[in-house]
Amino acid sequence: LGLARDHASDVLATALAMYRTNTPAGTGSSRGQLVLPDSLKLLPLFVLSLRKGRMLGAAASAGRGGPSPTADERAYHLFHGRLAGPDRAVGSVHPSLFRVSDMRDRDG
Repeated sequence: LGLARDHASDVLATALAMYRTNTPAGTGSSRGQLVLPDSLKLLPLFVLSLRKGRMLGAAASAGRGGPSPTADERAYHLFHGRLAGPDRAVGSVHPSLFRVSDMRDRDG
């Protein structure tokens, strides 16, 4: 799994480097800055979420209960992640976001 996590980061770095060298928007920016179009701005976040998610994330010790996720949970997520389409894959990689600005006082 460590190789898969590293491969995801390497593919992302290669894609961003190719964007920088092959597009006019990428070549016009300074050396330390990469200007991405709106369609690519969240790609690094998705790759990081994939690396830390249940499919590829390192197993963390959950105290006396054993590692989290368990081998069965990881196998489940790997199996369904392999078969997921783009709409479902984004939902499994990106965490659920909740609007907190609309919360009532009693919601906490």
